Amino acid sequence: MRLGWLQLATPVLALLLQGLPALAGCPALPDGPLAIHSSNPSLALELQARLEARCPDTETVLLPASLGAPADPSYLSPAAVAALSGNTALLQISPATPVAPTDWLRGGPGGTLQVLSLLNGKLLASVQTAPQSPASLLWLLAPRRALTDALLDQLAVALPPAQEAAQAQAADEAQTGEPSSGDEAPPPAPPASDGGAAPGLLTIAKINADSSWEAPRPTMLENPRLPDNFLVGAGDRFGAPLSDNEYQVWYKTARANGAPVNAHAMWVTKDYQPDWIDVADVEQMAADGVTPVFIFYYFGDEISQEHVSDHYEEYVAWLHRVLADLQGNYRALVVLEPEFNNMPPDGGHHVKEWKPFAELMIRTAWETRLYLPEASVGLCPGDYRSYDLWDILGDTAPHLDFLAFQELSGATRSNWLNEDYEDITSYAFLYTTYLSVVYQKPVLLAYLGISSHSVDDKVDWDQVASLVWSNLAQRLPLFRSVGLFGVLAFSLCDDPNHEGYFGVAEKDWGLMSRVGKPKPYFKAFKDTCRRGRSLGGIQELLFK
Repeated sequence: MRLGWLQLATPVLALLLQGLPALAGCPALPDGPLAIHSSNPSLALELQARLEARCPDTETVLLPASLGAPADPSYLSPAAVAALSGNTALLQISPATPVAPTDWLRGGPGGTLQVLSLLNGKLLASVQTAPQSPASLLWLLAPRRALTDALLDQLAVALPPAQEAAQAQAADEAQTGEPSSGDEAPPPAPPASDGGAAPGLLTIAKINADSSWEAPRPTMLENPRLPDNFLVGAGDRFGAPLSDNEYQVWYKTARANGAPVNAHAMWVTKDYQPDWIDVADVEQMAADGVTPVFIFYYFGDEISQEHVSDHYEEYVAWLHRVLADLQGNYRALVVLEPEFNNMPPDGGHHVKEWKPFAELMIRTAWETRLYLPEASVGLCPGDYRSYDLWDILGDTAPHLDFLAFQELSGATRSNWLNEDYEDITSYAFLYTTYLSVVYQKPVLLAYLGISSHSVDDKVDWDQVASLVWSNLAQRLPLFRSVGLFGVLAFSLCDDPNHEGYFGVAEKDWGLMSRVGKPKPYFKAFKDTCRRGRSLGGIQELLFK
């Protein structure tokens, strides 16, 4: 009888064993301890076991699963926890959610695995696997092992050992007779300026095809300048006519309505005209205890490697024209190219992985200091819930006084970036932590905007904005503890002519209506100003 059972089981066992995949080797992960995180603790444990089986010399540590589901913005992201604990990389594994109860018949759901370097903040790999094939039946006996093995096989392809990668490249070069870069050729690098602008770093600089500049790169910034106080303010221009048709200076309008602002944002786009900003007015603003914040936005939504290359000379001329108009010895902040990490237009190449753009921003920062010796200069990525900016920020951060970012939300863009609008301060806290921990720079929330435009009766966006500003006011000390030194509202007043990504909601970014009437959440903004004024400046020791 026992023999009969064995005879019946043998074909099944043979099928199972035949279906076991041939495992790839150990992927080329960074040396040192590796942190593993998943919202599914058993899956994280399985990944740890399978990784240590493939890479016996690898040291791993499991992070708490609760880090992936914040109930309060005071928590640190898994990457921040792993970095502060001395790990060299974070492996984050996520199982796919079955879309139907019968999915298991097709072999079980797949998953994703991401590897983030905690030494430089670069996303080393992001791999995924489709639902497991039922032919192997391994998923039936050990579904977590099947998933982790499949993902580690993919990772071994994405991160092959250095020796194997070198051999593969050598074989490719031997076959083609040409060096292999593995990437599509980038567009031509920006040419040199024709020298028509005032003397400076950019007028004598030229990028060659290998991304090197003829003029030597400036040395790193030895003494970054930090504001003396925590900054809270608004913008986005110096002033405008309001209901009585009289021109009003916006920082004075805010103060007249009870908001003790000490910073004011002014956007300087490629369409800049000299009558937009009078340097005498800016000097008076600084004398009134309000820090001018200039947001230089030249490349805009069209930014790409091709667009920067094609408009390099125009950019240099524009920059010198703007700086010449603003030249002075007053204290100010200059925010460079907000949301430069935006997706390029169709057919374009992203600048966030393009070294010439990093060089251009480094030299722009130093050029700005030639005209504004008292200015603090920073670069401003957009918070798109991605943390893969090392190619640009790793090079530029040592030359900057600070880093900046943005948070925008509105009813017209109900996508994954916007679904958790009520908890936008959580995302702001995570991005502040990422920028300050990885790049060791103080951080400015350069523009925070909640459009009051509502598309239906389901959500009152005035209430959403009130909640966001109230949460921010309460949590400012927490934000300051991880490196935030200021926050600016996207606009003081609504603008009926404003256009952009959020469509019709762009017209209602203001804390006040277009005729200067405070909105319901203006009180929460005033509370944020008062709380910020009580905090004082950022300690430089935090970033040493």
